[in-house]
Amino acid sequence: MSDATGQAGLLNIMLAIIAIIIVLLAGSISYSKSFRVKNRIIDIIEKHNSYDMAAREEVEQWSMLYQYFATNEKWKDKLFHSMEALNYTNEPEKISKDSISKLY
Repeated sequence: MSDATGQAGLLNIMLAIIAIIIVLLAGSISYSKSFRVKNRIIDIIEKHNSYDMAAREEVEQWSMLYQYFATNEKWKDKLFHSMEALNYTNEPEKISKDSISKLY
């Protein structure tokens, strides 16, 4: 009987850990989206050299357009991939020795 109780407790701990990981991933994705929007707004302000009426109108138009595509199921994935492409830097990343040994 104590084995069943121990296994149930272990299962509860594992489920709690999985739930925590899912919450952290969801928060990370949400933070990433808001970071991209913030960068776009900063780019608009820098283009206008100040936050004047023209910059304010462009920010409002851009945010309305972004919201439309972000909430539309048909365009949500395309928007996500397009935003990733805009943030691509073409900078080399370090490759682990294990990955190199698998290639050669």
